[in-house]
Amino acid sequence: MNKKKSHLSLENQKRLEKLKAAAHERILKREFVQFRVDAPMMNLLLKVASHKRQPLGVMLRDWVEHQLAKEAKLLPVPSVDLPGGHAINEKSPQKEIEKAVLDYQSGRIKLSDKEYRALMDWLLDHHLAEK
Repeated sequence: MNKKKSHLSLENQKRLEKLKAAAHERILKREFVQFRVDAPMMNLLLKVASHKRQPLGVMLRDWVEHQLAKEAKLLPVPSVDLPGGHAINEKSPQKEIEKAVLDYQSGRIKLSDKEYRALMDWLLDHHLAEK
């Protein structure tokens, strides 16, 4: 959630988060996103796609994929306390995060489902960013 102080009550904040999660699920299921652009921008997009001899959708997917790869590298590492006083945090190298996931999967350490999912999501995002 945004770090700004919310004007919503706690109940409404939870409701909003639930609605956002449901919307994300619908978008993931459809694998389809729409957005509007004004006429001058659309004209320019079509010109650039034509100049590149690419269909507009292909060009836009390439752009989005390229930008997402850059942005994914900037995503924060989830903070997770590990047994023995160790922790995963912003300074943890990727290999350490991978080891924590493997240790969890093999039963050597305990993590909550939420912690495990957060680490796996981060690893998957970084794997996709490296493609």
